[in-house]
Amino acid sequence: MILFDRGGELSRIMTPLGLRLPKLVRDDWALGVIIAIAWKSIPFMTLIIGGSIAAIPDDLKAAARTLGAGRFATFLRIELPLALPGITAATLLVLVGSTGAFAVPYLLGPIYPKPLSVWMYERAFHDNDWGLASAMGIILSAASCVILVLYYGATARMRDAFGGEVR
Repeated sequence: MILFDRGGELSRIMTPLGLRLPKLVRDDWALGVIIAIAWKSIPFMTLIIGGSIAAIPDDLKAAARTLGAGRFATFLRIELPLALPGITAATLLVLVGSTGAFAVPYLLGPIYPKPLSVWMYERAFHDNDWGLASAMGIILSAASCVILVLYYGATARMRDAFGGEVR
């Protein structure tokens, strides 16, 4: 908030240059929330996906190159199918984590509509309505389960499309 809000450090640096930052704190489109969650998730995804790609034996890539495949064809036909389990797992973990995110939407998010996690906090601690907060928690858990089922369906389709083993 100190860095990106209007009147924040970046705004103060850019104003003499005639530049203005878009509203990123409490904006109606929640762009600040999206940027902050992406900023937080990219290193996590990079570690998982990088490990997946690094686990692919160099012999497979060399064999594809020897048989005439270019770099792009090798990536699409060899590396991507073999790295797909790591890519889908990283995507799933970040997506499920983002659905229940609280701190970033609470600090940067729009005033309305509020994410479910922020509403849960306000209902439980401000309004003392623990029953409604519990129901909202169950909805978040159900949404995570639906995402997990969709994940397994998508990986099954990918396994069939690539004709290989995707987990």
